[in-house]
Amino acid sequence: QVCCNVDWVVGSWSVCSELCAMNGIQTRTVICKDCQGLPLPDGSCPTPKPTTTQVCGTAPMQLTLIPTHNPCNGDCIGMIDLQVSGGTEPYFYNWSNGVFGIEDLDKLCKGEYTVTVYDANQCSVTASVEITEPDGFNLMPETANP
Repeated sequence: QVCCNVDWVVGSWSVCSELCAMNGIQTRTVICKDCQGLPLPDGSCPTPKPTTTQVCGTAPMQLTLIPTHNPCNGDCIGMIDLQVSGGTEPYFYNWSNGVFGIEDLDKLCKGEYTVTVYDANQCSVTASVEITEPDGFNLMPETANP
């Protein structure tokens, strides 16, 4: 009988079961084998068995929308600064006003704007913000009392 080393043969991690959150699972095979590649009972290997599962995924995307409102009634100079964290870059932006692929918006009139952001794993999150303007005012002529 030929004596040979006995050791763990560790496979590659599987694809994560959940790409849009941190609660996915990955698995891999871990088999105790001798030098000829024959499988042995786990207790035959001299070291503890490596882990066969692990938690995986990415932090969920979070959006922060920072509006700059119009300073005067009727202006269309509002802006939205969009900040994205989490997920997997690159990000793709789809705005409710028909703008695609642009992170921040400018030259905005009064109204509500919604953005859906997709990451490289096609995970998505949606948020909205309102661009405001001050109320207009009416100039009423003063009537003089005779």
